[in-house]
Amino acid sequence: MTNELTIRFEQSSNVFRPKAEVRGVCQWKCSENSKADSGALYLLWYTDGVGTQDIGIVASQEFKVNSRIGESRFSFTLPESPLSISTSIISVLWAVEAVIGKDSTRVPFVNSPWGKEIVMLYEDEHAEDFSEEDEESLDDNEFQG
Repeated sequence: MTNELTIRFEQSSNVFRPKAEVRGVCQWKCSENSKADSGALYLLWYTDGVGTQDIGIVASQEFKVNSRIGESRFSFTLPESPLSISTSIISVLWAVEAVIGKDSTRVPFVNSPWGKEIVMLYEDEHAEDFSEEDEESLDDNEFQG
């Protein structure tokens, strides 16, 4: 059996503005044979889409696991950027992640001054022609400036 983790935000919405406080609680139920005595919470952004995934850990908070069942409150202050954005090629997403031992859970949210994710979809008739081979050739070439 694995450790069960849940994250709940204090606010009813999962949309936050830059510089806002993201508060909530992480609850856990550890397996009987779990040897974990601590855990961690992370405020992070990550990319999803074409190419290598990037992750930026903005803040972290450690907590003690004193019993099989428990909870830890968290509070993080969002930076001004990066903002939540989705394009046809890549997205920048935000989340709070909890980790105990080898187990983790991630709860996504939106970081935007407009109260919603920025969406920029391109309707280029050639966009579908872009392949992983094209991406690799871009990585091999240096841009001349």
